[in-house]
Amino acid sequence: MLGAANTVHGAIIDLEWEGLGKDAAVGRADHELAQDKRVVQGYNALANAYRDGAAAMAPMIGDLKKTGQGLEADSFAVSQDWVVSDMFDYRAGKAAMIAMGSSEKAATDRMNQLQAQRGNEAKTDTVNLQQRADTLGKADQDTATAINSAKGDIGAAAPLSAGLTGEEGKYDFNSAFPNTFMSPEQNAAAWARMVAAGTLSQADLDKLARGEKVQIPAGQMAYLYQMSQSLNGKSPEDIKMLEQMLPTPETRAAFAQGLKIISNPNVEVFGADQLKGYAQGATDETRGSFVPVSGSKVNLPSEIAKELSRTDRVTREPSRGFVTTHLNGVGALQDINDIFKPGATITGSEATKSMLEAANQYAAVDVKHNEGIVHGLKTDAHGPLTSALADVYQTTGKDHLAVHDMVTGKDGDSFLRTVTHEQWGADSGKVGDAFRWMQEGNNPLATDTASKVAHYLADNKTDLNAMPGTEKLLLSGPKSFAEINPGLAKAMAEGVSPYLADLAQAPNDSGLTRPGIEAFKNGGQLQNLFSVFDKNAESAGVINDAAYKQYQQLIENTAHPGLHGMQAEVAGRLTNAMTDGALDSIKPGTSSDAELFKAIFKKIPGAGDAFDAIDIFNKVHSGTPPSEFAQQLATAGTSSTALRASILNGMLDANPSIAHDELVKQYVKGNRIDLTGLSPQDAVDASDRLARYFERAGTGVDTTIAAKVMLGNNDSWAVSR
Repeated sequence: MLGAANTVHGAIIDLEWEGLGKDAAVGRADHELAQDKRVVQGYNALANAYRDGAAAMAPMIGDLKKTGQGLEADSFAVSQDWVVSDMFDYRAGKAAMIAMGSSEKAATDRMNQLQAQRGNEAKTDTVNLQQRADTLGKADQDTATAINSAKGDIGAAAPLSAGLTGEEGKYDFNSAFPNTFMSPEQNAAAWARMVAAGTLSQADLDKLARGEKVQIPAGQMAYLYQMSQSLNGKSPEDIKMLEQMLPTPETRAAFAQGLKIISNPNVEVFGADQLKGYAQGATDETRGSFVPVSGSKVNLPSEIAKELSRTDRVTREPSRGFVTTHLNGVGALQDINDIFKPGATITGSEATKSMLEAANQYAAVDVKHNEGIVHGLKTDAHGPLTSALADVYQTTGKDHLAVHDMVTGKDGDSFLRTVTHEQWGADSGKVGDAFRWMQEGNNPLATDTASKVAHYLADNKTDLNAMPGTEKLLLSGPKSFAEINPGLAKAMAEGVSPYLADLAQAPNDSGLTRPGIEAFKNGGQLQNLFSVFDKNAESAGVINDAAYKQYQQLIENTAHPGLHGMQAEVAGRLTNAMTDGALDSIKPGTSSDAELFKAIFKKIPGAGDAFDAIDIFNKVHSGTPPSEFAQQLATAGTSSTALRASILNGMLDANPSIAHDELVKQYVKGNRIDLTGLSPQDAVDASDRLARYFERAGTGVDTTIAAKVMLGNNDSWAVSR
C-alpha cells in the first residue's frame, strides 16, 4: 500500500507543469501520502498487537488447559471461575478397602486422611489456577487495548468521511433513503455514510467556535454538496418533513449538521489555499460532479438558499387610503429554523447568520408597528410573530460568531435597538439565550460583544427606560425595556456583569479586566447601565450582586501593600453607580417599584441600611429634587469620607493590622470605622485624616464623588487607567 502511495505521489511531483494547478495537486498528494503513511502505521500496529498477544497468551492458555485436564483426570472438577473441587467417591473407596481385608476403622481413618489431603490440594490448585487466569486476563486486556488503539489510529487516519464520494451523496438521498424510512436496517451503510459526512471532530468544532478555519476531506465536502443538491426544488417545509422522518436522533442531527457544514465558509477542503486561485462556482453542467472548495450559503438546497437571500421580506400594499405592510417568508424561516435545530452548533455558517438577519429585519418592522409608525401589519408566520422570531433568535444565538458580527458590525446599534425594543414578553428569555454567553470572559468574541452591548444600553438609557410604543400597555406611562422583556434583560445583565469593574477602568493588576472590554469614560455611563437593569427585579439582582462581589475583591486588594493602584477609586465608582443608578431608575415619568428600589439599596455597600429607602422613593416620586438627599446619601456611603470609611472597613476585614495605623486608629471601634457622634470640627478632621491615609498608601478615592453624586452629575473620573 505504501509503495503504491509513494508511486502516485512521485508521479505528481515529477510532472512537468507549473502554477496553481500543480501546487494544489502536490498539496493534495502530500496530504494523501501522509494519510496513507498513518494508515500503514496503524495496520502495522494492529498486526503487532495480534502477534504479540498470541505469543504472550498461547503458552498461558496451554498451561491452564494441561493443568485443568490433569486435575479432572485425578477426580477433581474445575469450574469456569477456576475453583477446584474434590470429586473423589470416599464411600466407594472405603467399601473397596473393606472388601480387600481392611478393618472398618482403618478404612474410615484412611478415607478421612485422604479427604483432608485432597481438600488442601484443591485449595492450593484453586489459588494457583486463579493467579494464572488473572495473568492471562491481564494479557488479554492488554492485547485488546493494543488492538483497539490500532483500530482507532486507523479510523483517525482513514475515517469513513475520507472515503466518501459525491456519487454516494446523490445515491443516498435519491435512492437509498426513500426506501429505508420504513426499514432503515436495509441501508445501514447509507445511514453510516450520512452520519460520518455530517460530523466534525470536537477539535474542529472548537476551532470554528473561535472563528478559525478547519479543513475536511474533499470526498466529505462532495458528499454533503451532492446530498444538498439532491433536495433542490423541495420547499423548506418538505425538507423539514424529510428530516423528521429520519430514523434516529443521530441521523437527524447529522443531516442538520451537514447543512451547517456545507454553508460554512470557514470549512474548507484540504489544499483550499492552492485551489481558490482558479476555483469556479457550479454551473448547470458541472453541478452533478462539483466539489466546493469551501462552504457557502449557495451550496444549500435551492429553495432554502432562495429564502435566506430573498429581497421581498417586507412589502407594502396601498388599499383604500391605507397601506398594509406584509412580512413575507416568516413561515418558511420557521421551517428552516426547525431544520437547523438538531445537532451540534457549527459556528460560522452563513445560513445561521442569514436567519438571524432575517429575524431581525422582521422584528424591526414589528417594532415600528408597536411604535405607531407602521400600520396594518400582516404576516405568514405559523402562530404569533414574536414567538416565531424568538425561536429563530434562540437557535441562531448558539452561533456566537453570528451574534458577535451582528452586534459589533456597522449596523450593530440598529440590531440591538430592534432586539431590545421588540415586545417579546414571555418569549424574551429565548432571545436572551443569544446574549447570556457573553459572560465567557476567556472568549474574545464574548468580551467584544459584551462591551458593545454595555455601551449601547448605557448610551440609550433614556429610550430604554421609557420605551416608545409601550404607553398603551400601562395607563400611568411608558414601560421600560427590562419590564417588557425581563428574560432578555436578565440574560444581558448576566452577560455584562463580569465586566463592571473593567467598565469602571479597573487596573490591570486587579484580576478584573479582560481584553476586548472598552471602559466607560465617565460615571454617568456606568450609572445609566445600572439604571437600565434596575427596572426589573431579576436583572437588578444580577447586576448589583456582581457589582458588590467585584467591589469586595477590589477592597481586599487595596488592603495589601503593593496592590493599591486605582482599586479603591474603582470600588468607589461601583458604589456610586449602584446608588445613582437606583435613584435614576425611579425618576418621575417612568414606571417604578418601591419594594424593588428598597431591595436594590440593601445591596449597596455602606448605604443599604443607613436611611429609609421607601421615604426617599416617595419623595422623589412626589417631585422632591434628588439634591435634597445629598447630605443623607453622603453619610450613607457615597461621599468621599463615608466611602473611604466603607472601603477601610473592607480593608480591615482583609488586614486587621490597619486598625493600629496612627491616622485611623482613633476611629476604630470593634474593628470597624465608626464616624458617628463626631462634632462638626471632629468630622472635618476625620475626613482629612482618612484622605491622608489613602494619599499616603497610594492612589485613593476620587475626591469629586461627594459633590457630584446626584443622578448623572458624577461624569468626571479624575483618574484613568
